[in-house]
Amino acid sequence: MVDSEGKLQYYLIDDCAFILEHRGQNPITKVFPNKAGTRCVIVDNTGNGYMFNPVDESVLLIPNFQSGTYNVLWDLEDQNLFVTVDKEKMHTYLYVSLSLDGAQIIHLPEYLKLDEVDKQKPGIVTYIDNDMKPIILKDGFVYSHARTDGIRGQFLTTHSYMNSWRG
Repeated sequence: MVDSEGKLQYYLIDDCAFILEHRGQNPITKVFPNKAGTRCVIVDNTGNGYMFNPVDESVLLIPNFQSGTYNVLWDLEDQNLFVTVDKEKMHTYLYVSLSLDGAQIIHLPEYLKLDEVDKQKPGIVTYIDNDMKPIILKDGFVYSHARTDGIRGQFLTTHSYMNSWRG
């Protein structure tokens, strides 16, 4: 939870006690924890987004974060995958805890061929139809609520290969 001063506080219900408090350089305005509460996307009053890890209290800047983000969906199957959602698009990110460069967040590009994997490519967005409201992310497939016809879904652009995969 975020208190009135813009500090993030973790509360342990079983012990009825606050167990952690994080104060960023700027006041925190939005919080999007994963299901277990082991990672949290926080947005400060400047519109920057960060991933906070309460285990070691580390903070990572999320690249290309959009200040208009109103939701973050964590993938139900891949705990390191999440998308940020604004009015018209979603950005897909992968949290890499161990790499040669240390922990990092990657704004995922679209790879259509295996030989593209070694090349640097910019992150790609997935556009949302106007009447869609994304609600669940599972294995790179976004389930959205549409005002006209209930629940519909689409693969993220980063997972577009799944439409044609015949495994």
